[in-house]
Amino acid sequence: MQAIINKIRQTFESEKVVSILFCGNQSRGDIGLFVVIEADITLARILIRNMDITLAGFRHLDFLISVRDPLITEPLLTGMHIFGKSLEKEKNELLNSDLSAETFYHYLYLAETTLMVAEELYDAKRYEEALLDTVSTLRYLRFLEHYQAGGALITLSEMIERNPGSLLSQAYHYFSSRDEIKPEKVMLYLLVAKQLEKKHKEAIS
Repeated sequence: MQAIINKIRQTFESEKVVSILFCGNQSRGDIGLFVVIEADITLARILIRNMDITLAGFRHLDFLISVRDPLITEPLLTGMHIFGKSLEKEKNELLNSDLSAETFYHYLYLAETTLMVAEELYDAKRYEEALLDTVSTLRYLRFLEHYQAGGALITLSEMIERNPGSLLSQAYHYFSSRDEIKPEKVMLYLLVAKQLEKKHKEAIS
């Protein structure tokens, strides 16, 4: 574990690591890490070798908690603290958070943003990355539906397990399978995600 901590601190030395949570092995066998840094970023997800890293800016944590962003919900609720500041206070804030209209707009904005990136990556023939961003779009739209229906606080893993037949689950498992990524299948998920994003955008407008 110390080797992982050292690698993360070295990689993000200039950004000043505040805290690291270990989230276990992810779907593709990668080591999952939640890293909070001082740098002025909101949220990002990057892959470094066999590490699947979710980066969050410390100054934006309160906002991310207030909108129950699924990328921070899972690590805060299930992750194991291995370095730096304890995030127990932030975990308790999440458990006691209330939904607001801002939550829905946040999800819709991120769904729109990740969809645009997915389309650009697809056009650049970077199909695996395009699929990853398409999964992100579907994730935000599914969480939007869940919370609009009055659903309780939920993690991504729970969402996948409870809805095995959903489009999100299908795309997630396809990305996680390490099978050859076929462009035509990525395009299919992209088209459906685009239709869903348009439907939700019209409903909220």
